[in-house]
Amino acid sequence: MAGRRGLAAGLLLGVLAIWLGQGQLAPATVAVGYLFGLLAAELLWVPAPTGPLRVAALATRYVRRYIPRWSVPVLLSVGVLAIAVPIVLSVLPTVRYGPWRPDALNAPQIILPGGALYWPAAECVPPAALAVLALVVGGIALRRVVLLPPVAVDQPGLDEHARRNSARAVVAAVLAIELFVLAAQATLASNGVAVPGPVGGRPYLISRILVWCGFSLPIAGVLVWCVLGWWKRLVVEPPVAPAGPAAV
Repeated sequence: MAGRRGLAAGLLLGVLAIWLGQGQLAPATVAVGYLFGLLAAELLWVPAPTGPLRVAALATRYVRRYIPRWSVPVLLSVGVLAIAVPIVLSVLPTVRYGPWRPDALNAPQIILPGGALYWPAAECVPPAALAVLALVVGGIALRRVVLLPPVAVDQPGLDEHARRNSARAVVAAVLAIELFVLAAQATLASNGVAVPGPVGGRPYLISRILVWCGFSLPIAGVLVWCVLGWWKRLVVEPPVAPAGPAAV
């Protein structure tokens, strides 16, 4: 339920981003809303232990126990890349191209003036801020998953399964946000090398690669979200008492 409410809030944020002229951020804001929904669920929902009261030794839990081994290096690497994009774009040289013919075959007499293209470093800062927000909120949510009290005292397997589901959902949301952010940054960065097609050359090739990255990365984010993000609140059924002898 919390995840659905988070999705609804994310959809509203996405509409707001489009209205403010930041359409590239709309997919990431939807995932951010979902992530905040997961965090709210972990912060507000404290299950009541079920089963007979028993005494157990304290056990230290670690986040890495509930998430894939590759997740932390991948999340940090993609997050650092998203943060570094505005910095890198701000130091890249301006792309310039000379006079060019829009139709050299049929109208070679038509020559258009060249121009200069600037890297959109400032426009890539808001997506980078979303990536930082996702890492911070995701870290808090994962920590909360570890600190939750046991869900089923007499069924430790169900308790571990619930923690693993929640942790994997958080990892999926954070990684999806980062991929959406990189997609938005790639689309924006393509404007810095968007020379006219007839000009061709390396800048045109780089712009096409960035555009295709802008299309493919959101698809990868949705797939990651769907595969890793299976998550539902565990409902523990009360133990069924054994049936007594039938009355004669």
